[in-house]
Amino acid sequence: MKPRNIIVRVLAGAALLLSLSPCPASAAGPFTFTTIDVPGAAETGAAGINGAGQIVGGYTDAGGIGHGSLLDKGSFTTVDVPGATATGAGGIISP
Repeated sequence: MKPRNIIVRVLAGAALLLSLSPCPASAAGPFTFTTIDVPGAAETGAAGINGAGQIVGGYTDAGGIGHGSLLDKGSFTTVDVPGATATGAGGIISP
């Protein structure tokens, strides 16, 4: 058998095995998407979520100032570093 034929058979076998293995995303179940809008904000963004479902990110107020935010059980909390001109939160660990 020619070396090229061996390579083609190995690649075809690997492709077959990969196509039969379950997709990790499908094993996780359906996803839920939620709109996140800080009340009164001109712009809102999410940057991180932990195992407890708390979401951090930031928002821009009507005056153009950036603030960090925490969304926990439907309630928003502003997170501002004292003396900073803008704050944002990029990650959160589980409590």
